[in-house]
Amino acid sequence: MNDANLIWNLPGRLSRIVQENLTPGEQVIVKLKGVFNEALVCTERRVMVIKSGFMTGNTFGSDIFQVPYANITGAQVNAHLLTGYFEVSAGGIQNQPKSYWQTDKNSPEKSPNCVSLNRGLFTPFRAASNLIIERVYRAHAPQNASDNPPTGTVLLEHLAKLRDAGILSDAEFEAKKTEILSRLLGAPLHEEMSMPEDVFRVRRTTIKSISETIVSLRLKLAGKSGDRPSLVQLTSTQPEVKRPFIGTLD
Repeated sequence: MNDANLIWNLPGRLSRIVQENLTPGEQVIVKLKGVFNEALVCTERRVMVIKSGFMTGNTFGSDIFQVPYANITGAQVNAHLLTGYFEVSAGGIQNQPKSYWQTDKNSPEKSPNCVSLNRGLFTPFRAASNLIIERVYRAHAPQNASDNPPTGTVLLEHLAKLRDAGILSDAEFEAKKTEILSRLLGAPLHEEMSMPEDVFRVRRTTIKSISETIVSLRLKLAGKSGDRPSLVQLTSTQPEVKRPFIGTLD
């Protein structure tokens, strides 16, 4: 599903609420309606869940839950056989299991950060969840990387935080870690032999720093799963390379 399919026409009242709350120049990239008079709206800056009408507990007004991408910790569709709900999580929100058939204040239609769904809405809201997570990742990415490139340890520590927050899965963490190591370490090891001494020293210092960080992160992740890795697994980065003597003997 492409992004164009994630922008729907909303009923009059919801549409007016959206327009009243957009800032000048703010671009809408997602606009979906739930089962009741509720909508998920995403712009390039933030996520909004808008509710209006009797079924959402807003008979004479509206309720708007909004959060910038940097503060979001999760976005998902909780699907059952025929019904479900979309939920966006942020710091300070205690999420509890909900049922489409609830009628109290904790029901999906009355919860400010949820949108009630039927089976036909699962696919577009899942696509919206993926888009939100991608934006969250971008919001946490280092800024002005080309002007002030972060070190390998900073990048890996940042990825670990995203992993611990549930934004990245274990597989995504490992894939990104491999990508960063490949980009940072650059030249294959056999090319080190022809490097200038100062470049060689910087490169090996970087590798050592990253290796130590990987050991620390793997221990941390192993502590969460209860599966302690072996010493070989912990230190399975690039091997130590010793430069051969180049020159002449007196």
